[in-house]
Parts: sequence; structure tokens; C-alpha cells
Amino acid sequence: MLGFFPYQLDTHRFVIAVYVMTRDLGRVYDRRAPGSDTRRLDLPPARFRLHIGGLDGAGARIAASDPLTGATVPVKVVSRARNGLVVEIPATDSPRLLRIEERASP
Repeated sequence: MLGFFPYQLDTHRFVIAVYVMTRDLGRVYDRRAPGSDTRRLDLPPARFRLHIGGLDGAGARIAASDPLTGATVPVKVVSRARNGLVVEIPATDSPRLLRIEERASP
């Protein structure tokens, strides 16, 4: 199940926390990692397509990051419209922060 938690920062800026919710917290995904390495339990990223409405996606700037590492996360804009946008983002069981900034109207 994908968690999708949008927050509006101001009139034109949004941050959306995205992560995969799992019940299998103890599953070992990387059996090559030593038992002391907690990353062996990290769910591998999977791409999700998000249809986001309620904002002007036509000229919006999009970026994503991993707040635990500070790393940039690749996000692909699939389509844009005046009433929303569609993006693809790799998600895992730790949060990704998707930032959207609408182009301010003249």
C-alpha cells in the first residue's frame, strides 16, 4: 500500500510525503549484507505513478529527495495540465519528499 500525505506550504508550494506501507518489517531483502547492517531490511524501490490533482501542474517545478540521506530522488513528469499532473517516483518503505511549486500567475 502506498502512503501519500500532501501538505500545502503556501499558495503555490506543496510537499508530499510518499512511502510504501508494509507489514513485513523483518524481511531481509539483502541477504549478502552482514547481520549488523540494518540496510539489509530496506525494501527495494519500486516505481509508482501518481495522479495529483488540485494544483496547476502546467508549469510547476518538481523535485524529490530522501530526507534520511539528503539524496536527490529521480522523479519523472509523465503529463501536465492546468488541473494536475502525473509523475513517476521510486518509493520504498522510508519516506520520499516530493516538492511541487506552481508557477505564480502574472
